[in-house]
Amino acid sequence: MNFNNSGRLEGVADFNVYNFNGELPTNNFILSIITPDYYAKYGIKFVNSAIELGERIHLHFINPYVASPGVYELPEWDTDLVTITTSTHPNMSKVVFNCYRFSIVKEIMDNVNCNFWMFDIDGEFIKGRLDYSHDGIGVFVRNKEDYRVITEWDEDWSGTYLAAFYISSNSENSKCIQLYIDKASKLSLKWCSCQGIMYRLYQEYRTEFNFFQIEDTIINIWPENKDEYLFYHYGKGQ
Repeated sequence: MNFNNSGRLEGVADFNVYNFNGELPTNNFILSIITPDYYAKYGIKFVNSAIELGERIHLHFINPYVASPGVYELPEWDTDLVTITTSTHPNMSKVVFNCYRFSIVKEIMDNVNCNFWMFDIDGEFIKGRLDYSHDGIGVFVRNKEDYRVITEWDEDWSGTYLAAFYISSNSENSKCIQLYIDKASKLSLKWCSCQGIMYRLYQEYRTEFNFFQIEDTIINIWPENKDEYLFYHYGKGQ
């Protein structure tokens, strides 16, 4: 699997989940799917900010550091609000990761009996509590004026903003995530493909899979008024 000059992958990615292990949550939770490098940069602030609001956090590490043969180097938290799972992947990249994480979402939702939010780890929770009562799939749909931050992308590929995502663990929603994986596994991926695939599912299957729009008060990417929102997403490695 190679990249061409446009950044697009030549060939399709492997969406299988390998060596999934760890402790899964038993109550509604916040999920963040990460690599160890990204956790090292943002994880402590992200987790602490959620714990301060009383939220449960589940961290899933892809290709965690190996401390010794058969033993992973994982963070330890002195609280039952944090659980951790791990998996491996033979050929991970940033472009693949953005779509591949939904393979992990499906693996988790098929093995828990609760609802969860997924947030990018490069951000922090500011105030309030999350609502877990919806039985559908929540996506943040961009307003037209928000496209100013993504002018290099086609609108079809940027209609949803996946720094925040909600799903209820049930069989119908699992079918939707499998459909996402099926579509992604057949594409030659590029940066932001993850958002485009979800937006197209939202457009085509909005009623069938009970999609709903995440409220504007949940997530913010503008630092000048970050304290007005539940979650502030730094984005772009800030």
